[in-house]
Amino acid sequence: MKSISMLVLALGLLITGCQSGYIQETGDVTLKDMADEAEREYFRDETAEVFFREELGMKDLERHEVYKTGDILNADFYFTRGVQRNDIGRSRDFVMRMFVLRQVYPISGGPYCRPEAEEVYWEEVDHRVYYVYHIILKSHKCGG
Repeated sequence: MKSISMLVLALGLLITGCQSGYIQETGDVTLKDMADEAEREYFRDETAEVFFREELGMKDLERHEVYKTGDILNADFYFTRGVQRNDIGRSRDFVMRMFVLRQVYPISGGPYCRPEAEEVYWEEVDHRVYYVYHIILKSHKCGG
């Protein structure tokens, strides 16, 4: 009985150990791509904003960027302050589907099919989410 428990525990550790090496999420809010702008190869898709808002329902998405630095494909999503957890999850699901699994969407194919069609190579995918704060500065005249 004890050996069966140890076997189950060992298998559980092996499975979770393999999975954590495959997909790594960080909780570091200061994580940012520090690559120089000249080192970035941007991918632009005019249909992406409409797809994200209408097809995936990301209503609080303000903008996004997809670019490659070396062997890393970066997908940065900028949301307004009122973003809901669902929008962030949808952006993560999109990145996983298109850039990690390299699967297109059934009907439209989805945006950013060009890197896949041109067989652009990347080894890692970084998905980052930012909240955009709009600061309004008001000038007040003090004194007489």
